[in-house]
Amino acid sequence: MEAGNIWLPGAPNSDHSDYDRSSTPAWVQGFVDELASFPNAAFDDQVDAFSQAITRMSRPPFRLRLLG
Repeated sequence: MEAGNIWLPGAPNSDHSDYDRSSTPAWVQGFVDELASFPNAAFDDQVDAFSQAITRMSRPPFRLRLLG
């Protein structure tokens, strides 16, 4: 994510150190805040789902081979 390979809707702030809260959707703000506070946050459900999704999407695609 830090490398810029994952896109979330919104915009950076003027010095690119955070996101612009006025042009970034509330759900993205909550998601980024949860990611940034991991593993010390009270909640990590989105972090778990996100990391599993990224792991699964980075694997080669599943292929069904028919024998016959």
